[in-house]
Amino acid sequence: MRQRAWFLGILLLALAIAVSAWLGEVSIVRLWRGLPLAGNYIAGTIPQLRLDHFLDDLAYWMWGFTEWVWLLADTLLIAYVGTVLGGLIALLLSFPAAATLAPAWVVTLMTADNQAERAATIRMRKRHWGRTVGRA
Repeated sequence: MRQRAWFLGILLLALAIAVSAWLGEVSIVRLWRGLPLAGNYIAGTIPQLRLDHFLDDLAYWMWGFTEWVWLLADTLLIAYVGTVLGGLIALLLSFPAAATLAPAWVVTLMTADNQAERAATIRMRKRHWGRTVGRA
């Protein structure tokens, strides 16, 4: 039962990845061809600082530093607010998910399912133990 659930989960994940790749028009060939361009992009973001024009090159590279600092602060603020809101939503959703607050039929269903699984595991272990001890 558990292996079937794992297999179904992996199958659904693969299907979701395939559908999203199809909808996103992902092309492995284009991705492979464009991979070397990523190195060119990274090389283009690194400033060219030469010793003979060091201060000029540094000034050219840092021309919008004050604007960048404010944009960086905005980005950090957005990340902070998103984290706090996500934590609050998770906290609020945890209460209905708690067993003491869930409807009785949900708790009964989950408990019965766990008990049946535990009983099957115990039976399997007893059979295995009997086979291994009987050989000795």
